[in-house]
Amino acid sequence: MSLAQKTISFKALQRCRTTIEDFACTYFPLHGLDVAQGLFQYLDILLFVEATIYQMDEENEALCEQLAQQQDTQEVLLQVLQQQQLLSDRVSEELTLLLLCKELTLGQQYWRQERHICSQLAATQPGHAARLSLSEVVAAHEAKSFDYRPLGEALLAFMRLDEMLIDIGDDLTDYEDDVMANSFNIYRGYIHLYGKEAPTKLAERISHLEARRSMLLAQLPQGLQQKVLKRQKEAATEEGADKWVFPDPILDEPAYRRHVRQLEGSA
Repeated sequence: MSLAQKTISFKALQRCRTTIEDFACTYFPLHGLDVAQGLFQYLDILLFVEATIYQMDEENEALCEQLAQQQDTQEVLLQVLQQQQLLSDRVSEELTLLLLCKELTLGQQYWRQERHICSQLAATQPGHAARLSLSEVVAAHEAKSFDYRPLGEALLAFMRLDEMLIDIGDDLTDYEDDVMANSFNIYRGYIHLYGKEAPTKLAERISHLEARRSMLLAQLPQGLQQKVLKRQKEAATEEGADKWVFPDPILDEPAYRRHVRQLEGSA
């Protein structure tokens, strides 16, 4: 395979920008790396890996809308990482490759879950999702942040909980866009399951995850705790940090899409 093989769209590069910034600010200090120096040192591989994963996500979202066929982008990603000798560690190159393949397999599993769930969401009205279960929605959400783990080597169980809470905040922000695109969104799934009660039900899950995160944080070494808390304080000042704002549930998605498209057409 040639290193010149094309796998990434400009849209995927745009989407990965803030993720790379958050990854560097969050994970680099935990590894004792300076954020600015480390970001430039590893910029090529960070951009390639994260943008390729976003490209796979783009392809899967297109599949959800039945607009495209699946491509072998994951294979290209693995081959580039092998050629760049980034699949070895102190224990065993084979073990690391196995772990990476496992995480990317989980990613493929998430995308299959997303396609299934979105087909159900598109076929039913909120509050009448008899063919969709809470366990399916939660399982898809828990698998959603797999792109961090090939890069971060599953650093801490705490970070996994943190990623899940960040994803919920993102889903609350992107809820209306995800309804328009028929994309997976945990809040959207809860609305289909619980209707107007969805904000209360999701708030209960958020409280549960926050309690687990606090427990895991208390178990970290003091130095790591200080670095994590410093990053959380920095993130709290960023745009959209007030993330537990629940948009009004959309109880008739087809009517909402028609309304938005009419407004766009008249603009």
